[in-house]
Amino acid sequence: MIDRINVGAGIFFLLAGLVFLLDGLEVVSVGTVWLWPVLLIVAGVALVLAGRNGRRA
Repeated sequence: MIDRINVGAGIFFLLAGLVFLLDGLEVVSVGTVWLWPVLLIVAGVALVLAGRNGRRA
């Protein structure tokens, strides 16, 4: 079974990494001041939701 929470978080982190890469290459100009808090909030939510839906052995 696919864990949709982790898949969604993984896609978000890939997109965030792509934004950081494009910003570093100066392809796009993104204010990373707003990106870090969003990234940390999404990471926290993903950890909380994954912990609530975790399987027990």
